[in-house]
Order: sequence, then C-alpha cells, then structure tokens
Amino acid sequence: MTKHLVSLIPIILLLSQITFSIPAPRSSFAADPPVPLGRHCRDVSPLPPDDWCGCTWGAVFYQGRPVANAQVTIDFGGGTINSNTLSDMEECFPYYALNAASLSLSRLDVFTVTASYNGQTTSRVVRALPDEFGEQQVNLIFPSHGPPVWTHYAGSSLARTVTLYNGSLWAGGSTGLTSYDQPYGCATLYSNIGLPSADIQAAARDGSTLWIGTPGGVSQYNGARWTVHNPGLASSNIRAIASHPTANEIYVGANDFALGGVSRYDGRWHPLPDFNGSRPNTVQALLVDSAGRLWIGTDSGVSRCMGSTCNTYTTDDGLGSNNVVALAEGIDGDIWLATWSYVSPQGTRGGVSRYDSATGAWHWYTPADGLPVWDVAAVTVDDLGRVWFGTWGGGVSLFDERTHPPTWTTFNLPSNNVRSLALDSNGTIWAGTSAGLVRFYDNTLATAPMATINQVSPAQATQGVDSITFAGSRQDGIVGYEWRSDLDGPLSTSPSFSLEAGALSAGTHRITFRVQDMEGAWSQPAEAMLVVKEGWRVFLPLVVR
Repeated sequence: MTKHLVSLIPIILLLSQITFSIPAPRSSFAADPPVPLGRHCRDVSPLPPDDWCGCTWGAVFYQGRPVANAQVTIDFGGGTINSNTLSDMEECFPYYALNAASLSLSRLDVFTVTASYNGQTTSRVVRALPDEFGEQQVNLIFPSHGPPVWTHYAGSSLARTVTLYNGSLWAGGSTGLTSYDQPYGCATLYSNIGLPSADIQAAARDGSTLWIGTPGGVSQYNGARWTVHNPGLASSNIRAIASHPTANEIYVGANDFALGGVSRYDGRWHPLPDFNGSRPNTVQALLVDSAGRLWIGTDSGVSRCMGSTCNTYTTDDGLGSNNVVALAEGIDGDIWLATWSYVSPQGTRGGVSRYDSATGAWHWYTPADGLPVWDVAAVTVDDLGRVWFGTWGGGVSLFDERTHPPTWTTFNLPSNNVRSLALDSNGTIWAGTSAGLVRFYDNTLATAPMATINQVSPAQATQGVDSITFAGSRQDGIVGYEWRSDLDGPLSTSPSFSLEAGALSAGTHRITFRVQDMEGAWSQPAEAMLVVKEGWRVFLPLVVR
C-alpha cells in the first residue's frame, strides 16, 4: 500500500486574533435582478452586488457656475468613455454621468476624469470610492483667470435687492424674492408665501436672520419659516432695512410723504421719534455705522442719529443731492451716499457724496470727476477700500483712492441700469440690474478657502480589523474635495467617508485634505497622521498526497 505522505505546514498564530477575508462568489448577470444604482445611474446596467456600478457624476464649473455641453472623459486601463454635461430632471444644474463598467473599473481603482470646455481642459486623478448609492461625485472646476468681466448670471427682470444669506444669493424685485443656491445656482422663488407682498423693496441680513421689506410690511426669515411683523409705523411701505454691526438690532424705514419714519427691533418694535424736523420722513436708505450711529437717507437729505440726538444734512451743508437712495461705510469710517439727480435753481444735483468722518467735511463727485451719469442707485465698499457705485444708465463705476491721483473706472454690464450691489467673501461682486443678476469676479478680492480635518479615527488601525472614518470641513461655495495619502495616493472626493484599513498599505500615512471653491482655487492642505498596522497572516495547512 502506498503510503500517503502528509506534510502539514504549521499555522502561525500571532497573539490570539485571526481574521479571514473570503470573497463572496460572483453571481451571473442573468441571475441578478436590476438593483437601484443611485439617482444619476438609474439608466445603466447593474453589476453584481459585490462590485461597484462604476458611475461617476458631477458638474463642470466655468467662471464660477456649472455649464452645459462640457465634454467629460474617464480614462482607465487604456480605455476611455465620455459624455457631455446636460440638464436633467434629477438636478437643477447641468451635470454628467458616466458608467465605467465597460472599462472594468471597480471599487478602489484609480482613474482620471478630464473636462474640456471653451478650448480649455482640466483633470483630476481620483480613487473609486462610491457612496451608498454606488455613485461617486467628482466636480471639475476651471480656475478663473484673466481680466475680470461682468457676466449675466440669472433672471430677466429688475433686481432691486441683492443679499448674501445662508450660503445663498437672494435677489428681490417686483415679482418676488428668489434665492440662488451657491455654488450650483439652483433657484427657489418666494412670491407670497411668508411675504406680505411679492414686491420686494429692501433686504438685509442680521446674523442668522433675513429681513425683507415690501409695500405691505416687513417679513423675517430664520432659515426655516417666515414671520410677518408689524413695525409699529404709520406706513407699512418699507423701503429700507439695516442691521446694527454689534448689537442685536434691526432698523426698518418706511417711505411715505406724511407717514414715513424709522422703527427699531430688539425683540420688540420701537418706533423712533421724528429725526429731521419739518421735512418729510420719506425713508429711502438706512445704515448703522461702526460707531453705532444711525444714518437715514430721505428725499430731503440725510440724518445722522446717536440715541435721541439727530443732525440733518442737506445741499446747504455740502451734500451733492438731497435725494439719498443708498448708503455705505468705507474702511476708513467715511460715509458714502448714492443720490438720484434733479434740477435745482443752482443746476443739476446728484452723483455721489462723501462724509469725512475725521473732519466732518462733505465732498461731492459728479460726471465731471469720472462718474458716467448723474443718477447713482447703489454703493458698496470692498475689502481693499475701493468704492463701487451702481448707476442708472451708466453701468458700474469704481473709485480707487489707493492710486495717485484717485482713479475712476467705468464698467459696462449686460444691462447698465444697476439698482443694487453686493460683495461676497469669494471676491465676487453681484449687481442687480434691470435685466437680472450680473456677476463680477475679482481675483484681488478673493479669499482662499480653508480646509480642516475634523476626524481621522482610529489614528492607529489594523488591516482586516478596523474601518477608518475620515471627516473634513464643509463650507459655502466649496465644490471640490480631495483626500490623499502620501503612501497610497488619492483616497476620496467626498468631504467625509469610511474606508477599511485593509485598503491601505501598512505603515505611517501622512493624510492630507484640501478643498476647492467654485472659482477653482484650492486651499492649503490640512494634515493628519494615520498608522496602519499589518493584519495577522494565516497560513492554512498544505496537504501533499
């Protein structure tokens, strides 16, 4: 009898913990019923449950906004697939969706996504880490560069007000209030729900609250619900709103020849006493400056109030025009006034007025100084101290006092009838015009995004045992995320995700996380250390006959 020689290789056990990883058997396609593959992959063929559907989707940003008809290509394993960004009922913005199953792309594979648009290309190298829908979002952003230009953003009617609130851009006009989600630009219209009137005349942000003024009164929005207020004024025709820079107070002004006035809200409404004597209280603009003084612009001058003491200034004091329609404070504390023109016995009055807070002197600027027209409807001051004026019929005018002598620059917009201006932290200036919203991105005003790693846990993980949680910061205007390991390269394109320790190499990893805004600017990477320990190795018996 032939003896069977049995050779047994001992099982090596280190410590007492053994982990087996056995792949599940692959089922045939025919045996698997269709499974949902997520919102953006609903029309692609499913793969077996233990694989990834291969769907990558996202937006392509150009000049700060998703664009249609950008070509997107996925490269993997020597093969390519491509598609275009298109509008679809699944999202309010154009996006692409590519199923890379034909390239045999599976979970944890590294591939390249490239976008082409307007003669430019941009790429990202990413690792396949799908979400719970079996999809992965990868946005591609073309960095904004070159000379700043004014481009039409949204809408086709007058935008009287432009306000930044809760990461969205809010524009109001005669047909209601519209919020544009940033950075995707998705629009939500508020016409009469929560508003006393759909005719929007004023808006202001006070901390976590948005205040809206209409001919029928004022409404407060806390991000979840609207509350209509009665400010206690004889007139409900609210034309101006301003918030206190430090105190939790809001001021509203009514525009009515005999029944105007100002009311202060600190949890309760307090109508303020008369501020300009015998002149009409037709309030058109409000500002609370950094010193806590209330400035009230009317069609008969401007009043400055501190407590119950008010001083009123007119053309007799050096004001260029008594018809004050907008107010702003400069970084030096000076007060800038946008005024509407009229003809007086002394000639045309209008243009821009400036109150010198150090000397108390008034300065008057007209088309002779560089303004394109006499009628100025809006004013805002950027972080460099430059003053921007929205004019009616002459576009936007920029006053830069950093140069010697100071310079005036006029910009033509898609519509030169400008009613409102707003500046956001991303270096974008928004103009409300008779043709809707217009945007202007200025690199000199841009603030670089900032990334923060909130969690990489556990900081020491064992292959085959632990699952690691990665969590990074989220910010308004951020559209790109990138996690990397100095040992294994790209990890994820999501702000937060989980990954089995066995998917990473054993060793000490320097984990970096950075974010990208909609203009294409990347943050400096945030860093964290992660130690991945090698899992236990199990050698099974080898039997030789």
